[in-house]
Amino acid sequence: MKTLQRGFALALIFFVGVGVVFSGGKSEKTGTSAPAGAKDQVEIFWHMTEYESWLRDTMKPSFESKNPDIELKITFVNDPENETVLQSRMAADNLPDIFAVIGGPAIIALQEDMLLDISQFPGVMANLKHFPENLFEFPRMARQAAGLEPKGVYGWPTFKVMTGVFYDKNKFAANGLKPPVTYAEFWKLLEAIKKSGAYEYAMTWGNHRWLVFNNFWQVATALIGPDVSSRLLTGDLHFNDPQMIEVWKFYTQLAKGGYVNLNYPSKEWGQAEADFANLKNGLIMQGPWVFNSYPKINPDIELGVVPFPTRDGKNRHWVGFVGDRNFWVAKKPTTSREAQIKVVEWMTSAEYAQHMIRDVNLLPFYQQDYSDVESPVISEMEAQGFPVAPQANNQLDLIIPSGNQGFYAFVWERLPKLTSGDMTAEQFATMVEDYYGQFRK
Repeated sequence: MKTLQRGFALALIFFVGVGVVFSGGKSEKTGTSAPAGAKDQVEIFWHMTEYESWLRDTMKPSFESKNPDIELKITFVNDPENETVLQSRMAADNLPDIFAVIGGPAIIALQEDMLLDISQFPGVMANLKHFPENLFEFPRMARQAAGLEPKGVYGWPTFKVMTGVFYDKNKFAANGLKPPVTYAEFWKLLEAIKKSGAYEYAMTWGNHRWLVFNNFWQVATALIGPDVSSRLLTGDLHFNDPQMIEVWKFYTQLAKGGYVNLNYPSKEWGQAEADFANLKNGLIMQGPWVFNSYPKINPDIELGVVPFPTRDGKNRHWVGFVGDRNFWVAKKPTTSREAQIKVVEWMTSAEYAQHMIRDVNLLPFYQQDYSDVESPVISEMEAQGFPVAPQANNQLDLIIPSGNQGFYAFVWERLPKLTSGDMTAEQFATMVEDYYGQFRK
């Protein structure tokens, strides 16, 4: 009986082997081959719906015309649903081939070793040589925190999220308002906006926690220095140090001065965005996509932007977010590894970078001379010569174990205690440090 079973097994191996030979075979490198005549499909998730029409109507046809054997399947899911969808796909071991996400799911995917090391592909690395090397430190830190090899490249940043204080030039001029240079001037400006009676609030706030931490990084970097993120992560700086307490006081002063709506936790982000674009509020701290999205709401808006002001007005810099606006590459391709990598090569190329500037006013990390490209991002940010202070909007979540609610969620849920006056800046800072310190150790 055993001899008969062994005979059947050997025959099965032979026929399978012959079938593989005549079908052309399939290796681990190429993934699951598509049916004969079918296109290789590469699935992309992007969380910023502001650029949906650009990627669908301009970039997708451009790529597919040059690569007729590949079809791009692009899904746009905005925050916070984006994270929920990706978490469910992760649980099913079915990540999209390439996906963009802020924070949590990317960190978990890195720590669970679900992402492809793209440093093994020469074409990709030839493009990534044009990107600053420090942009790839964050994924390695996330892997190291999980006991994995802190080497390789697992994703790349989409564009420079150089955040600033945005305002409408025309309405400011009509009301005799000028953008601030020093931190003291910032508060005087908020008071002047309030007294002008021309706005509902001096500054826009909504229920999106990214907006609050956008403020956090701008203020902390301006008041303490460009290395504040790494210092907080390593413990060289603590959340209740005197310098950081000044940052928490920023929130208290905004609320006590009546410069923001105190019901911000219940105000939908879309409404907050529309309020600023329609000039109901004087300032908003945001990134370069406002040049693309806000004029669609109000064609008459003429945006101006300045870096968040430092104490003395000197050594000014843009706060650049690194690590949150990344694309990541899943280990498991939908149909073909070759197709997946072709898309990565395209999305990290100079051609793609030029489209980002010309089509939607994004400023890519791809290092080249953009002086001949007309864009408000170039004129308002790069041309002013301010250096960029890179901050990772999700770095501080790195040492929080997977499954924990995370640092930003912890602070966001409790921020009303600070803005309502239930806690002092010192008390709030101590609470945050007590929470974060247990993981830092």
